[in-house]
Amino acid sequence: MEYWLLIFLLIFLFVIYMQISALSNSVKYIREEIGRLRNELAPRLPEPTVATVEEENTPTHLADEVAVSKVWTPDYATYQNYLLTKKQSQIKEKALADSVKKEPAPPIEYRIADRLVVLKPQDEAPQESPKMDAGPASGHPQKPDVWTKLENVLFSLKSPESFWKRLEQEFAARWMVWIGGVIMALGVIFLLKAGSEQGLFGPTLRIGTAIVLSVLMVVGGEWLRRSRFQLPLVNAGYIPAALSGAGILGLFASMLAAKYLYDMFPMPVLMLLLSLISLLAMVLALWQGPFMAALGLLGAYTVPLFVSTGSGNVTGLLAYLFLVSLASIGLMSRVYRHWLWLGAMVGNYLWLLVSLFIATSEHQLARSLFLLATTYGFLAWPHLGWALKSKIRFRHNDWKNWPPALLDPLLTGLIAGLSLLALTLSANHSILVWSTLVFSCISLLLIARRSPSLDLFVPLAAILAISPFINAGTLFEPETVWTSLLALSTLALFCGIYGSYQVTRPVYRKLWWALLSVLVPMYLVVSTYYACRDNFELAPVKYTLLAVCLAMYIAWNAFSDGYRRGSALLRTIYQVAAQLTLTFALFMAFSQVTLTLLLAGQLLVLVLWQRWRQVSLLSWILKLHAIILLVRLSMNPYILGYSSPLHIGSVVIPWTLYGFGIPILCLWLSSRWLPARRGEQTANWLAANAIYLLALWINVELRHLLHGSYHLSLDFASLTDCALHGVTFGLMALAYGYREQFADSLQRIYRLAAKTSAILMLTLTLLCLVVFNPIWSAQQVGGLPLLNMVTVAYAIPMVFMVVALRYWPDHWLDIRLKPYVIGAIALLGMVFITLTVRQLWHGDRLDNDIVYSGEQYSYSLAWMLTAIGMMYSAIHWPNYKVRRASLGLLALTIVKLFLWDMSGLEGLYRSVSFLGLGLCLVAIGWFYQKFVVMKEVIEQNKDQPTADVVQSGQ
Repeated sequence: MEYWLLIFLLIFLFVIYMQISALSNSVKYIREEIGRLRNELAPRLPEPTVATVEEENTPTHLADEVAVSKVWTPDYATYQNYLLTKKQSQIKEKALADSVKKEPAPPIEYRIADRLVVLKPQDEAPQESPKMDAGPASGHPQKPDVWTKLENVLFSLKSPESFWKRLEQEFAARWMVWIGGVIMALGVIFLLKAGSEQGLFGPTLRIGTAIVLSVLMVVGGEWLRRSRFQLPLVNAGYIPAALSGAGILGLFASMLAAKYLYDMFPMPVLMLLLSLISLLAMVLALWQGPFMAALGLLGAYTVPLFVSTGSGNVTGLLAYLFLVSLASIGLMSRVYRHWLWLGAMVGNYLWLLVSLFIATSEHQLARSLFLLATTYGFLAWPHLGWALKSKIRFRHNDWKNWPPALLDPLLTGLIAGLSLLALTLSANHSILVWSTLVFSCISLLLIARRSPSLDLFVPLAAILAISPFINAGTLFEPETVWTSLLALSTLALFCGIYGSYQVTRPVYRKLWWALLSVLVPMYLVVSTYYACRDNFELAPVKYTLLAVCLAMYIAWNAFSDGYRRGSALLRTIYQVAAQLTLTFALFMAFSQVTLTLLLAGQLLVLVLWQRWRQVSLLSWILKLHAIILLVRLSMNPYILGYSSPLHIGSVVIPWTLYGFGIPILCLWLSSRWLPARRGEQTANWLAANAIYLLALWINVELRHLLHGSYHLSLDFASLTDCALHGVTFGLMALAYGYREQFADSLQRIYRLAAKTSAILMLTLTLLCLVVFNPIWSAQQVGGLPLLNMVTVAYAIPMVFMVVALRYWPDHWLDIRLKPYVIGAIALLGMVFITLTVRQLWHGDRLDNDIVYSGEQYSYSLAWMLTAIGMMYSAIHWPNYKVRRASLGLLALTIVKLFLWDMSGLEGLYRSVSFLGLGLCLVAIGWFYQKFVVMKEVIEQNKDQPTADVVQSGQ
């Protein structure tokens, strides 16, 4: 039975070929006759008005559908004579009543020739006329003449008729015809149903009667189309199509009933009969219009739904569907409608997707060949041609204005790409699927090169190239590993080389080709490494991919160097790709501190290369590299344990010394050696990063000093933890604030980071004041004067706050909050002075209740010296707020002396104390009068003569 099916398919293909050839000869003869008539009548005809591009893009409605359906009829000459006589009489009647223009009408033969030209498919891309009128092309189309107006009134569907009249005509002339055809088809179906239910006649007679009625309807429709009863109206062609369509549906129903109700013949015979009925509908469509074409396509694509042998013969199914798709493409070359083309494409690819669920591991060759062949057919017809070259050179950015000649190939490519993706994911990456994928990607890129308007095929090819990694688990199985590696290498090489070659040519979108040449190879290399490292021995994979990465780095660096005097965007793309490839190669080959040092060295080499080659790279390339380095150094101490120091002879160097020191040095040298450009703050930005790393280094060392580990500790159970982390956050706040002044688009981020770090520092400092204050909590502050935790916890945050208020911009802090910050600075200063004095008397622990007599005087002396120092600084650098604060501190010291310090003194000690205190106060008063009061009096005296002169003048 399979041989009979093969013979039938060959006969089917031969019949289609003969029909198309005959129709092609008929159309060729008609066109030759039209050309001959036009040449004979050209000297007597006026110069025709050439249509503008806008008019060509407007779908025309001037074609008489009766004339369209009669192009291929044998009796076309008779009908043409009738139509000429009818139109001539109507035009003469309108011309007599119209006084707009008194020129004689052009010969009717020329109008008919023009109308035949309109018979081209309306969905094809408009072509520019060789004779373009300057007037219409400039946006001012010429007014139509009286004959065009008459034709629009007589023959256009847009004639000025009332809505109800138009509705009446549509219902009577079109809808009733189709409803009648459907009712006749249902009549045949009900005849079969009634005969089966009521037992009328025998099964053979029932099926035979239905077949005879259906054949009579088909023959009657075709006879009506050819006979003299065919009316010269627009909707007259619907009647034969409706009658023949009812007959086709009746034949379908008869064959299905014969098989499923009475089992008169086996499945292969049913498939043959249904295919012949579909072929009959397609042949009738050549004369009776698109409805019969739709009926034939629908029947042909639904035959496999009714014919199922359960054998899972996907190859036979796809062979049948290929012939159906081929027939539909050939049919639409004569009877083209856009919705017909879409329906054929949907049926074709839906069956391909269905075949993926039938015998999944088999018939891969049939699926691949079917996908490639049918995709080529739908791309070629009706827009690209068999050479697959678009007639539209460029496309508009607004996709809503794209013509069908551009949308249809893109839609075909998208659907075919999705089908190929499904085929790739379902076939376990066999050699046939890989071959299909590689061939499809290469073909899409070649089509995009030939047709710039189809450059959307470039990202589609890139997506298809990387699509196998969606199912990466089965990509490198032992039996398919070499096939996968060979296919991926081919894709990477072709995308990289061909994309780079296209960039050197005058193509429409160089950016897409450049991204294709770098992103696809990079993605394939990175994904291959991570997919293979768990399945194979890592060393061969690593060394192979390292060689590939170095080759890509050299090539892309050369491309970037080649564009150093040209496009900055292309130079940036290739330079970023080169640096990312080198970074990934370093990640593959090295780890831990060695990788960090190499990344820092790569940044310095990039700066030196830029200085040596005298090229200007975008600043964010350097910033991106520095960010990678900063993120690694910021996160690695928290998640990795770097515990192996460096041994040089008998010297042991901890990893933090060179792990942080060398990157800080590289960042600082990069900021010094970076070529200076006007308005560029990248060098300062790198220097600010070096400051940030320095602060982070100090924090890491302090953490190691406290806990013996470089891992993050959030225990904060002591004054030491809070003080050291508070200092670290303070340094980070200053570093982020400094970087914020030189950042462009990241100013808000740095400002937020600076404020967050400052808030964390203040929070930890508050914990040091309230919770972990060494006065009432058991905290060890250290035994050395000044070099202890008191200085770290209170003095250093105070200095940070002073620096922030003095040097940082005003927008950092609301002006209403500045007095509170100044108060916090004064509080921290007093706490630091007091606790420093107590540490001098008590050593490491300050939480005992003992207060020595000399300790009290030490407090008073320290406070008084602080007040004197503040007053001197306020007088030398005029600041009345500091001066008043110093007087307040001095008053507090005097009160303390009288109430506490001197209350326990007696005899000579009390007398000497009072004398010394009085002498100090007198000296301070004299100092204040001389440098404050006298200065104000002198300034008033200088202003007084001026005031007197002004008053005397008045």
